[in-house]
Amino acid sequence: MEFLPATDDSLSECVPEEPLGFTRQLPLIATRFTPPRSPGELQLRDRLLRRLDAATGSALTLVCAPAGFGKTTLLAQWYHHRQQQGDALAWLSMDEDDGPPALFMRYLQAALAPLWQGWSPAFLRQADDGPAADLTLFLAELVNQLHRCPHPLYLIIDDYQNISHPAIHAGLSWLLNHAPAALHLIIGSRCQPTLALGRLQMQDQLVEVDDSELRFNVGEASAYFSAALAPGFSQQEIPRLLALTEGWVAGMKMATLSSGPAHSHPAAGGLNAGSRSIARYLDEVIFAPLPAEVLDFLLQTSVLNRLHPALCDAVTGKTNGEAMLAWIAQRNLFLSALDEGGLWFRYHPLMRDALLSRLQRGGEEDIRRLHERAGGWFAGQQLWAEAIRHALAAGKGGAGHAEVGAQSLAEEGDIDTMVRWIRYLPADLDPSRIDLQINLAWALAHRFRFQDARQLLDALETLAAASGEALAHSSWVKLRVVRAICEAFAENIPQSIAIVEPLLREVPCGDVWVDGLVCNILSYCHLANSRPQQALDVQQRVSGEREASRNLFVGVYRAFVMAQGYLRQGNLVEAERQASRALEAAERQTGARSSSGATLAPILAEIAWEQGETQRIDALLALRLETIDDFCPPDGFSRCYIVLARRARLNARREDAESLLLHAEGLAVQRGWLRALAPLLAERLSQSLQDGDISAAEALLSPAAGAGRRCGQKRRGARLSGPKPLPGADGERGSDGGGAAARYAGGRAGAQRGVAVRRAPAAAAGPGPVAGECPGAGRGGRRSRAAAGNAPEAAAQPAGRRPGAGVVAAADR
Repeated sequence: MEFLPATDDSLSECVPEEPLGFTRQLPLIATRFTPPRSPGELQLRDRLLRRLDAATGSALTLVCAPAGFGKTTLLAQWYHHRQQQGDALAWLSMDEDDGPPALFMRYLQAALAPLWQGWSPAFLRQADDGPAADLTLFLAELVNQLHRCPHPLYLIIDDYQNISHPAIHAGLSWLLNHAPAALHLIIGSRCQPTLALGRLQMQDQLVEVDDSELRFNVGEASAYFSAALAPGFSQQEIPRLLALTEGWVAGMKMATLSSGPAHSHPAAGGLNAGSRSIARYLDEVIFAPLPAEVLDFLLQTSVLNRLHPALCDAVTGKTNGEAMLAWIAQRNLFLSALDEGGLWFRYHPLMRDALLSRLQRGGEEDIRRLHERAGGWFAGQQLWAEAIRHALAAGKGGAGHAEVGAQSLAEEGDIDTMVRWIRYLPADLDPSRIDLQINLAWALAHRFRFQDARQLLDALETLAAASGEALAHSSWVKLRVVRAICEAFAENIPQSIAIVEPLLREVPCGDVWVDGLVCNILSYCHLANSRPQQALDVQQRVSGEREASRNLFVGVYRAFVMAQGYLRQGNLVEAERQASRALEAAERQTGARSSSGATLAPILAEIAWEQGETQRIDALLALRLETIDDFCPPDGFSRCYIVLARRARLNARREDAESLLLHAEGLAVQRGWLRALAPLLAERLSQSLQDGDISAAEALLSPAAGAGRRCGQKRRGARLSGPKPLPGADGERGSDGGGAAARYAGGRAGAQRGVAVRRAPAAAAGPGPVAGECPGAGRGGRRSRAAAGNAPEAAAQPAGRRPGAGVVAAADR
């Protein structure tokens, strides 16, 4: 590769490999024959120790992962574990100075010698024969010697990445292909070793343990932090920390170094490489040994969320992207493949953060230039969503790709980028760009900026009427369905149904994305009216496969309404299948902090609660709370915070439970979400009654019942009023404050008076089952709490205790 210095072969031939036999005169370092000293008590990882036990039946076991994944610690644990069982084991740590084969021979012989008493004296002298020593002859004699060995010998070679001499790689490949049954080699390495492994793999003589297995899981992380918890570090942060580090063992351990009085919640604001310990580790262990050209490549490409060889060439201005990515991947430098074809990759988030931090010290102008190059490449590939994101990062408006860019962002569900993009676009409406403006209204509705969305839709309808040109049929349907979406999310369900129901006759309208919007929002409205079967029936009008091939976000919402429909009917298995399949597919493309995850994760969290699998709740919600606040529709939003509050109470954190519910109530009031507010209030009332706090329960019932009646009459009397904004229906910040307060008070009075009547006998009898749970049915017979009826009634039932342990990552708002 061009960035590796060439070797002057003519000069090297004139210089002996080991002048004056110097390496044979050096004493062997005794500490390299035992596992390194461990910092404190080792946490046993039983699942991985069992995995390594497969070494007893294989010629080679390869433990390969980037720095800091616990390879040496695991191998040391296994070494001591097998020693206690009486096995013959040798340990050999490799060093950067172990280049000459003669020195390697000496260490190898010294490591193996104590394991068997049957070595011939001639063999034991062979590595010390001075210039006559030959690695090939040594290994051949080793095979002959081991052929007579009556018991297994296990040789652990750690830090194998330090071996660079081709003769050693070739020699060990030969040894593995000719090794007798007694020899079992276990290698720990940061990068894939240059060994011939194909034959071993075909003969089932190769065991591989990589970073995907070495990552901490929730149980291991909890056990580690329970045993080695630093002062001020909260167990509540473990799930979030696990997600942020992606299980990187060193990253999680270093998080405790910054915990303490001044850093009581290291993960609360998001662990990043700006933390001094992680930045120093990456600088010293990962970046410092790299060739300058590799480090420069890493820095320039750190502006990319995903990497492709041609994209890297466009950003760096060079033509070595493919070779660089191959070099980085081969050395396990925190690079993950995103596709089976090996064309798309990404960096570990913490390494990317560290690289970006370094890059920013060089100046914002350089970063903008890199983003501009990336945006140009994505535009050339017609990957418009990413083209727009990089254009915005470069300080450009991306107006040249406005139409296709907006549609691509909408299909991907990147609502935040669309809303940020608005300020870069011309303020004047353009009849030739009406589809672009409709997409922006769609984004505003999904960001719950209802009044802004209505005003834009009103202006577009006026513009269309004034232009005298008929809208394309699909554009007309799109304009109407976006208004229906806006009203549905603003909790004006009757109005939304009045708009969207006639549009169902227009499906298919010539645009599968619009067809999906129509069916999804009508299903959503049926769910709001407690008609789950009608919601499911509507989805038969659009094929999931046909719609999914067009875009991502419509597919996510289709899964959302279908999962809710099955959940209301008590079919937890099908609800989970719909939501989990869509979530996995979406987040492969968009990541864990996307609107897709915010939409689907609360449903899966509720199912996990019903099934008693409380640790799944942490993994589902830990990193997504901010996006759930921003993008989750009312039903999922209330579910999320009710489950989190119950989880907090299960772990004796009553104050956290109340804070979570109050936070959610505040957002529900702000947006005018009665259907979200009612179950949240009912849950808080239920918890007060369970605690025997009658005064708190009474305080929740204090708002005037008259306001509730007026609010109910207003909703029942709602009717379609044309394109004008709806008086008093807006949930925007700072708008209609009196109306919002009245709706809040009315919701409390209307929903909770009925709740109190139902709850008093239940409270006297003690905690009962979750609403809708079939008595005596056991786990297999459970139904969702929503299956018992509408959401407020169902949420009002007592929150029964659930099995399981662990912690919930409560939101710090």
